[in-house]
Amino acid sequence: MLVVLLAMLVLLVFVMPLLPLDETARIAVDLFFSLVLLSGIATLSRTVWGWRVGTTVATVALLVRLADRLVPGLTLSKWDALLTLAAEGFLAAVLAAQLFREAGHVTIYRVGGAVVVYLLLGQMWVNAYWFIELLHPGAFHFQTAPAVATDTFGRLVYFSFATLSTVGYGDVLPLRPVARSLANLEALTGQLYPAILIARLVAMEIDSRRDRRAGDRKSHLSERGLDTSKEE
Repeated sequence: MLVVLLAMLVLLVFVMPLLPLDETARIAVDLFFSLVLLSGIATLSRTVWGWRVGTTVATVALLVRLADRLVPGLTLSKWDALLTLAAEGFLAAVLAAQLFREAGHVTIYRVGGAVVVYLLLGQMWVNAYWFIELLHPGAFHFQTAPAVATDTFGRLVYFSFATLSTVGYGDVLPLRPVARSLANLEALTGQLYPAILIARLVAMEIDSRRDRRAGDRKSHLSERGLDTSKEE
């Protein structure tokens, strides 16, 4: 599931902007991403309440997205943005809890999970920006006006990850105070998350190696004790 999530996020963030997809293809990718979110929450949740709450939120988000994309004349884009944001936030929280709370060896899966959380953070801010833009049109200024709504959403994906990585080219500017506050919060998160993550992973690896050495030492002493008793 982590591999699927990582592949889907990479597709959304880095590959889709390069492909000349029509409206139907974009709808299919959006719906598939909603299904991946639902499957990820259902698979990775460790508690009953977490499974129930997470799957409920993700299911409602999927149904709202289906209705918004497929029912003519029905506009649920704001609810789609909010519910997708909630589902992504829940999945990121579940993964982060497993990353930071559970002790053990630092494996490639743990590192991959950390990357998934980072990309989910960027996607969460994308939906937050999209909600603000839907609520207050013109909350963001683009150097060149987007031709269609999907183009606006794609530019907000670019703006979100440019802000998260604190690159900030300046070709997309938040104008409203709430948009600026969200951008500041995302930039701060982009600075703190890698620092905290690296510190935590290094501490976990040191503890894991110390525990392995202690276990090997106990095993060695136990074997020597058995050998001594046999000789006696």
